[in-house]
Parts: sequence; structure tokens; C-alpha cells
Amino acid sequence: MSDPVVYQPHLDSQSSQSARRLARRLAAYLPVTVTRQIMNNELPQPGETRWLTAATLFADMSGFTPMAETLAEDGPRGAEALNRTLLITFTALINAIHDAGGAVSHFHGDAMMVYFLDTDGRAAARALACARFMQSLMLTSFAHMSIKRGSKESLFDLTIKIGVGYGRCLETVVGDPNNALEFVLAG
Repeated sequence: MSDPVVYQPHLDSQSSQSARRLARRLAAYLPVTVTRQIMNNELPQPGETRWLTAATLFADMSGFTPMAETLAEDGPRGAEALNRTLLITFTALINAIHDAGGAVSHFHGDAMMVYFLDTDGRAAARALACARFMQSLMLTSFAHMSIKRGSKESLFDLTIKIGVGYGRCLETVVGDPNNALEFVLAG
């Protein structure tokens, strides 16, 4: 099956900059591939499917639940500390994923599902390199988190477990366009 011919309109410099800004904003909430489809006016309709070959990566972090339980004792201040820690940790990991050419498809609590489209025969290698880097990042930067809580300090141990797979995947959008849509990757 051949890829469809895609219409790519010519954008002047100002329109191109606006499109890039919009893409960056969307990328905070949607997989990069979906953002590209939106920008190219190619988003599939609900129920349409597309087969693709990809490497997948599932990363599950441990340690945030005890951290949340402890920080909950501090009320709103504890919630802010937890939010900051989650933001810093997830931002670093997501940046590593994007740098390796991956896209986060879903978050599951403190876990995330990631995929790497295989456009060059190297998706599995990129996913494995990304997994190693994420593990290294957790060990060197986030394994022992120290959070100041008023006059005391609490230490929390964070770990990450990662699994990597490779093969054919089904990409689709499900839902009601008038209500909510969800991107799904299965395989």
C-alpha cells in the first residue's frame, strides 16, 4: 500500500512561524505525530485506521505514590511541591523522548506509553537508546529527591522500569467529534 499524496500549502514566513508556535503548543497535549497530522490537515476521522511499523516503549515510574501521600500532609504547599517535582521529572523524560524521535501517546498515572515511527529502519535502536538514557537520567538526576517541607526535609527514592517492543501497530482516533476524541495506538 503506498502512502497518500499530501497537500502541503506554501506558508509565508509569518504564517510558518505561527504554525510552528501552534505545533509547539499542541505538542504539550498531543503526540507529535498527531500534531503533524493536524498541521497538515490529515487527521483521520474517528474509526479510520492506519497501520504503521513502530518501536514502543512503556516507562513506569515508582516512588511518586509515597511522595504524594507524605506531601499531602502539607496541604496546598505539599501539592505544589509534588506538582513541581512531577513537572521537572516528566519534562526531562519527555524531552529525551522527543530528542530520540519518539512521541508520548498516553500517560497512565506515573507511567507513559511512547512510540517511535519506523521511517528509517532504526526505530528499535532509537527506542533502546532512549530507554537507556531515561534510566541513566533517573539514576543521576531523580533517584533521590530531597524536598524541603517547612523546617524539615524529606527524601524520596524514585525508580523507573522500561519495556521496549517493536512491530506493526494500528493507529486510530476514536470518539465523537462533537464531544471528545482520543488517539489510540494498539499492537
